[in-house]
Amino acid sequence: MLRIGSALIVFFALGCGGDDGGTGQPDDNFDRRAMLANLGDNLLIPVYDGFQAAAGGLETAVSAYCAALGTGEEATRLSEAQTAWNLAMDAWQLAESMLFGPAAMNEKTLREQVYSWPAISSCAVDQEVATYHDAGSADIATKLNNRRGLDAVEYLLFAADLEHTCPVQSAPAGWDALSDDQRKAARCGYAGLAAADVRVRADIVAEAWSPTGGNFIGDLKSAGESDSSFASAQEAVNVVSDALFYLDTEVKTMKLGEPAGITLNSCNTVMEPCLAELESQFGLHSRENVVANLRGASMLFHGDSLAGDPGLGFDDFLIELGASDLAATMSADFAAAISSAEAIPTPLRDALSGDYASVQAAHQATRAITVNLKSQFLTVLGLDLPDSAAGDND
Repeated sequence: MLRIGSALIVFFALGCGGDDGGTGQPDDNFDRRAMLANLGDNLLIPVYDGFQAAAGGLETAVSAYCAALGTGEEATRLSEAQTAWNLAMDAWQLAESMLFGPAAMNEKTLREQVYSWPAISSCAVDQEVATYHDAGSADIATKLNNRRGLDAVEYLLFAADLEHTCPVQSAPAGWDALSDDQRKAARCGYAGLAAADVRVRADIVAEAWSPTGGNFIGDLKSAGESDSSFASAQEAVNVVSDALFYLDTEVKTMKLGEPAGITLNSCNTVMEPCLAELESQFGLHSRENVVANLRGASMLFHGDSLAGDPGLGFDDFLIELGASDLAATMSADFAAAISSAEAIPTPLRDALSGDYASVQAAHQATRAITVNLKSQFLTVLGLDLPDSAAGDND
């Protein structure tokens, strides 16, 4: 496992605290550090450890698939690699909905290396695969984010055919002259490099959180003390609360609203599908991603462990400050949104034409969470609205 040194700890410290810790901090006896410790120890570290394990499984499965090319085991190994990708994506989508700390720092550098959606490009991957075939190798750690990561692996494992996806003027040189076997080998080889790089990034993030590595968990738990990068526990709570707003911009608007034509999209459709906006274009995992995002955000809000055990969370903070009705409402809204997302038939691409109302219902249920999140939740807890959510009045 990679080690995280003191220089990277400084990098983490510099990356913390886009907010000023909230205006009008409530005068109360709520133990913010206890909540931070619970979230870090029982949710965030297990989530990143889980992703680390899933990324390792993906690397192994892709390697086995590549070794099976041209044999009677090829189809089976491909199916296993696709399943491993699904598991890795499920694990990462939990992390997406509670993104703060090492993976979010320095303008989300590590996050973008793992998964660059929505800045993805299958054509860019095609170009790299063609170059990889010609050179026989590639230093994937130097590639742009839209040419690596889980999104690149998705395309390479799930693409329906071996044709490139580039316009004529950007067609990868020499690709059309390759045989199907050569194309498969090139795609699989590059997928193996991308999967291995995802595993490396997973190692880095998990190690950065670990008390025996970069010890971001220690920094979080000691918020407000002289050895922490957080000036106060309230500031740290504000950074954690910012992560919940992934539900607003990414889930409600981008993953549900735009594909359904409920919000502005690249197709200029109104209340009609825009398939180009779907998150998972090849693995058809868009609905599962939304469900994982909602579950992850619910765990973060409630302070639940990854195993589902209850713990100190934002709902308890609201109750301590006399807002038990708001806590109950938001809890019910989380449950309703998860149920609505789970009720969407899979894949989401087909549901948009076959059961549009289910997508609409999931969007509305998610919006119910974000309406309170952007208003009463922040006001009661004395927290600031993150910059990413400023200006969104939906």
